[in-house]
Amino acid sequence: MRKTVLRACAAAALALATAGAAPDSGMTVEPLAVGSLVRSAFVAPGGRVVRVESAVFPRALVTFRVLDWPYGGPKGETVRRSLQAGVLAAVDGGYVVNGRPDGLLEIDGRVHELPVAHLSGVVGSAKDDAPVVAPVKDVEAAGLRDAIQSGPFLVDPGGALGIRRDDGARARRALVVVGDQQIAVAITSRCGLYELANALVGSPQTFGVAHVERALNLSGDGAAGFAVRLPNDAVESIPEFVRPRTVLTVVLRRPGQ
Repeated sequence: MRKTVLRACAAAALALATAGAAPDSGMTVEPLAVGSLVRSAFVAPGGRVVRVESAVFPRALVTFRVLDWPYGGPKGETVRRSLQAGVLAAVDGGYVVNGRPDGLLEIDGRVHELPVAHLSGVVGSAKDDAPVVAPVKDVEAAGLRDAIQSGPFLVDPGGALGIRRDDGARARRALVVVGDQQIAVAITSRCGLYELANALVGSPQTFGVAHVERALNLSGDGAAGFAVRLPNDAVESIPEFVRPRTVLTVVLRRPGQ
């Protein structure tokens, strides 16, 4: 896995992104307990450098779980504390309205909140433990184990650009990326969805994958937090600035699944 990502990183130095976004030559790749941590950047139109940290995993080995903190987790610690035993990475995901998750929330096969029409994607795991990143219209709660609803799709399923206008930059973005052989969760510094979508399509190596088949926005601004498990079992994190409600975690798939 690490060799695959390193080859992709070498290719990134030769690739140019669309819409004026270009990869940064200062990319580094470090091993995680499983998978790799890719630190890189892309240059957005106007010359602003957008930093990216991406935890990249073999797609066939991992899946997603959802943790719910009903009263909001501790500020700056929720995502980090979500790296419980067996969790490889965690990122804040989903939206909250009046203290309740906005859209589908399903944990261990139990639906806590119903889907809504204004969020386009669902991320989680199927009953057979396969990872799920799909349009909400294409999934049924009865076929899921864990799920949260979020959006928009930055890259539509199949690899087409999902954002076609500039919505303005936010302090951070958290996202999930699906490649041909990898799945990644990532966090960026200040950028807009349009800038991010163009970087995903035009410079996928920045996120540790050779090609982005789909990518879903998970959260933004102060809600975006990120944590990974290192080979020595230590935890490295970028703390969120608010008290998030739901956290998306990456775990190994169950044996035989």
